[in-house]
Amino acid sequence: ITLYAKYVTYNPEVHAVIMFNANGGTFTPNQFVLIGETLSEPTPPIKEGYTFVYWQAIPLDADIDGPIDWNVPVSGSFIAEAYYIRNE
Repeated sequence: ITLYAKYVTYNPEVHAVIMFNANGGTFTPNQFVLIGETLSEPTPPIKEGYTFVYWQAIPLDADIDGPIDWNVPVSGSFIAEAYYIRNE
């Protein structure tokens, strides 16, 4: 099997990168989308002793703050940080 790398030119005026920080939970890959598109909600991360609640948006150049609404078009790049509650 032969694998090939595919490169795309990133232009922050038309592309957004969403970086997922699972805060100690299982890995969640980043997403790259065109500005104005919606994201695909990833599989919730698993963190021992905790229950995942939602992804919290940390704005970089996006007009977003708080829990992510997956139906709202992306306006720019941001970090999606996992929010958990501790199991009793």
